[in-house]
Amino acid sequence: MTKARTIPAVLILLILIITSLVAGHRVISGSSDFDTYYYAGKAILNNLALYTISEHSVNLSKSPFIYPPFFAFFITPLSMIPIYQAAVMWNAISLLSFLGTIFLIIRIMGIRQDLKSRVYEKNLPWLILLAALATAALMDNLVMAQVNCLVFLMVALGIYFLNQSRDFLSGFWIGMAACVKLFPAIFFPYFLIKWKWKSLLGGFLALVLCAGIVPGLASGLAKNIELHRQWFQETIRPHMMPQTLAFYSNQLNPSHQDLKAVVFRWVIDWEHRENTGGPHGREFFFRPPIRLSEKQAGLTGNLAVGFVFLTFIFLAVKTSRTPDKTGFLNLISFMVTTMVLISPKARSHFFIFLIFPWSVLANQITASAKGKLREKQTLLISAFFYFAQGIKYFKFLGFGAFSALALWIYFALKLNKPARENK
Repeated sequence: MTKARTIPAVLILLILIITSLVAGHRVISGSSDFDTYYYAGKAILNNLALYTISEHSVNLSKSPFIYPPFFAFFITPLSMIPIYQAAVMWNAISLLSFLGTIFLIIRIMGIRQDLKSRVYEKNLPWLILLAALATAALMDNLVMAQVNCLVFLMVALGIYFLNQSRDFLSGFWIGMAACVKLFPAIFFPYFLIKWKWKSLLGGFLALVLCAGIVPGLASGLAKNIELHRQWFQETIRPHMMPQTLAFYSNQLNPSHQDLKAVVFRWVIDWEHRENTGGPHGREFFFRPPIRLSEKQAGLTGNLAVGFVFLTFIFLAVKTSRTPDKTGFLNLISFMVTTMVLISPKARSHFFIFLIFPWSVLANQITASAKGKLREKQTLLISAFFYFAQGIKYFKFLGFGAFSALALWIYFALKLNKPARENK
């Protein structure tokens, strides 16, 4: 094994060992999300209630299970072994998923052959910045034992097959991802607009398999229907019931970096916070420049999300059916940033999906010796906001959303220009 391959292999092994020890310790103390997954699998194995919305729920974790029923069935094999060992195995699965995703991104962008030639003095700082962003996003997910690495791999597989014009497999993997976490479903409006019927068929098959066949065979049709009804009540319905204490407390939670929550925190009248936000309403002494009522602030957040989504639809319609390589990468980056911005309760670990648009920018910067000024500025601005959200006050201000928003604006402008201007 050459030195160039030995160093990365040793680093990956060290990361695996260290994060496995951390994952095992955190799951025992109940300070990661894996215990939620683990006990959801246990509930399936023991035929117990899965969602806390049920009066008969036995929830041994500190957090309620909010994922679709399929993920609980998916995780059941790990729930058959002691939780410490299961956490270590889950950590390894997440790390391998991340490495697989990076491999796919390199293949999608077609930089496998000239990757070494790009590592020279002028490009090295940008590659280091990209590596720092990717490492930070990875560690955020590994420390919290999140599911996003696995979902990101499924999304990357969908993008890879879409790039290869293998539409059925593309839709299938995106559908699989949406059956674990709902927000990758944003790809399906694009499939519908471009009438990629094979992608829609693949997504439908994934839905039937993950929401119908797998849980139906394991638990029976009636139990499966009941689980999905409870999942809807636990996860989807609260977002359809604004002007409630739970709704406002969620919007004021500084950990939430989705666009709706950030806009809400910027415009809500300070005097209403204690009454609507619980402890989060008193956490920071920030007086917003606009002072709106709870109803008005919620409406403003919805309008912001609606604008982002409608812009996505407009540019999806405008984009040619078969864009060139640059246009394809810009389009997918725009879809991914839109997905992050409008996903409810998006926290810092959601931003692992931004590795794709960050990589596209870094690819454009290092493609030539001169690089591109606008791409450099966008990557620096996005990186600044991403790292700044680690500071408590900036997290409350929603700097995580600003990181995604900088990328969203850049790619929206690129897609809105005629193709000849993007060259």
